[in-house]
Amino acid sequence: MFPSPPTALTDFLPQSWPDLNLLIAFGVLLSFGTLGGILAARLRWLPTITCFMALGLLIGPSGIELLSRADLASARVLVDIALGLILFRLGASLHPWTIVRNRGLVRSSVVESGLTFVAILGLMIWLGTDPIVASSAAVAHWATPAASR
Repeated sequence: MFPSPPTALTDFLPQSWPDLNLLIAFGVLLSFGTLGGILAARLRWLPTITCFMALGLLIGPSGIELLSRADLASARVLVDIALGLILFRLGASLHPWTIVRNRGLVRSSVVESGLTFVAILGLMIWLGTDPIVASSAAVAHWATPAASR
């Protein structure tokens, strides 16, 4: 009538994470987002965006897999909203005059953009793509924000 008593302490503990629904995924994302903000406020040398990304990497499929790929796919709307808020925060922290005054930032941005274009163009031509199509693809990739990929 009664189940047999457990033989070890680990018999009481769950063996895997439970299935997450959209509400639980939202709670996990919100909790870790808040934790990222708190950590960034305490560690003044660490940018807030870096904290958000590090914690996202930790709990995502590449980390401890608290949120699996299937969970993230089902919560795609929430992930898109979270990415939008992070990008808004990043844009709000960059003042246009700061960018203009910082010549090193402008130089590195131009070099990075140029190298990205050249690398994609070269790779596509090396793969045998028509140069017009390759340059169009390189421009499209270069001009598309990373968050929408």
